[in-house]
Amino acid sequence: MRMQTLQVMHMDVPAMVTRRDTYLRELRGLGLNPVEIGWRDGVGREAMQHLESIIAWVRRWQATDGDRDRMVRQGFAFPPVVPDGSPEQDWHCFTRWMHHLPLHWSYEREHGPLPADTELTDEQIEALLDVVVERLKNHGVVLALADGLPDRVCYRWLREELRTQAFEYLSANTELTLDGCSGDCETCFQNAWCPLATALDTSAVG
Repeated sequence: MRMQTLQVMHMDVPAMVTRRDTYLRELRGLGLNPVEIGWRDGVGREAMQHLESIIAWVRRWQATDGDRDRMVRQGFAFPPVVPDGSPEQDWHCFTRWMHHLPLHWSYEREHGPLPADTELTDEQIEALLDVVVERLKNHGVVLALADGLPDRVCYRWLREELRTQAFEYLSANTELTLDGCSGDCETCFQNAWCPLATALDTSAVG
């Protein structure tokens, strides 16, 4: 994200409050909530510069009918999305926001909660894992897990992750990795199947 304007740099606090409220009324009139793309409410200079950048982008979007090429030529190449990722993903996020589309999705909201592994046979878990992995892949989400991890162990971890995890709607050709590595080998659920954990254990013993 790059700020488009810096009009607030020399404004006092009362003036910034007035400017903020004016901007927020403008966005509310369009049905847009800047918090959804990372704006943090406040009248500090950083918050105000971000809000001013959002306003500039919204106005330019309206003036160009959201034509990306025209906007880029006019200096609007990096959408004011926080945290910013790739330019493609930020454009995708900003476009969805301008069209009043959700920016995040939840597995449970879309497909319902997964049953506990204790309710399933090994064959059922294997089949259900294939379904879940395919559904995630269709959203650009892939798994990174230790080779040889038993299906039941994988399913139990994945079920817990999907109960609370919210995912961004990703742009085409953008991929998100759901990594099973916790960074703490001693407590990681993959410990017994992870070659790195095994190597560290061997090194410690040696």
